[in-house]
Amino acid sequence: MEIQNQDEKIPLKSDQVARLRHWFSKFDFEGSGNIKLSELDNLLRALGMTLNKQEFQSALQKIGMDFSTSAQENVTFNMFLALWQPVSQSSSRDQDKDKLRLAFNVMDREGRGKITDHDFRNILMQADFQLSPETLDDLVRATDLNGDGDITFNALRCVLIGD
Repeated sequence: MEIQNQDEKIPLKSDQVARLRHWFSKFDFEGSGNIKLSELDNLLRALGMTLNKQEFQSALQKIGMDFSTSAQENVTFNMFLALWQPVSQSSSRDQDKDKLRLAFNVMDREGRGKITDHDFRNILMQADFQLSPETLDDLVRATDLNGDGDITFNALRCVLIGD
């Protein structure tokens, strides 16, 4: 099944759609095929997504809703699917950032808030990513923004996660 979302088709596997439909139906207390907008946050939490107020409002705006003026408005399953994909992708990016932060802190043995480009290069070679010397040089150059031989977490995050 493909869901249209802001001019972008988001493919969802049938087992993903079935799982999401199952959880959606648990919050469809009237059996109408809709849930109240006020229940949407509870559904997202049940699926492991905890959004702050700003993130929730932003997600709602993507499907054309505003919680402050329409808490009792109905959300269809297709609207929920259109909202789910970007929210779950955002959560995945946050998890990636957390993992990268942990790995960075391990590499930053001295607690300086940065690692040397030499250490970064060695880690990439030891990880056996099978990078060509040119690709390795490009990665190091891209992360060492000012050419001082040090790589900050933010620079590394931008290159590896793109955030």
